[in-house]
Amino acid sequence: MTGPTAVAAVASSALRVPDLGALRALDRLAGYLAERRALLLLAVERAVEPAGCRRSTPSTSGTALASIYRNSIVFHRNSMEGLAVGKLTVGALRAVLVVMLTGTVFVQAGLVWVLVTGSDPEDGSLPLTPLRVVTILGMVSVQVAVVCVWRLVSMVRRGTVFSHAAFRYVDVMIGAIVAAALVWFAVTALNAPGQRDDPGVSVIMAGVGVAILGVALIVLVLRTLLAQAVARDVEAAQMQAELDEVI
Repeated sequence: MTGPTAVAAVASSALRVPDLGALRALDRLAGYLAERRALLLLAVERAVEPAGCRRSTPSTSGTALASIYRNSIVFHRNSMEGLAVGKLTVGALRAVLVVMLTGTVFVQAGLVWVLVTGSDPEDGSLPLTPLRVVTILGMVSVQVAVVCVWRLVSMVRRGTVFSHAAFRYVDVMIGAIVAAALVWFAVTALNAPGQRDDPGVSVIMAGVGVAILGVALIVLVLRTLLAQAVARDVEAAQMQAELDEVI
């Protein structure tokens, strides 16, 4: 392409945008991309100048293409930074987090009250005191994970989740999930002597602990994807800065 006017037509053809006839190529392309996320890479080549000719200013077509290229990068970065996340979704997630945090606090308060007052003494069938202490610790790990998720949601709303600061909360969340799995295994071990007649209960509880560890592995994989997204966002920012200089 030697001029910016052909960009919309060529892009529409490459993306196989349906030809509605009455609409211009630019309008058809805008309507097609309205509900999609795309990064359009437009190569800008400097025109070959005749021998002995020198230009003091960049060509109009090159500047226009660079401007379109920059705008496509801005759109791609905005789509990555979570502008599509609505207030309703964030509000619903925060409401769930508040309920979880409040519930764990009430459970901890009840267990601490029982431990302090001794209102529910052990009958010898189960080691209730160790179970209560381990449960309180498990609730702490859940609360830490909830706080980390809250902070990440706040970063999504501000458009700063694709930054190195997010890794701190993700790492803490992984540690909290692993701690919760270890606590659950401890509960399983303490409960196992009372389940000698029905060992299947202990097996199921151990399986739940393995599932919790699986959640930690899933978050670890998501952390890897986050690292790739951060690297891509940094690269896009550098490309945008270079295009700003060109324009």
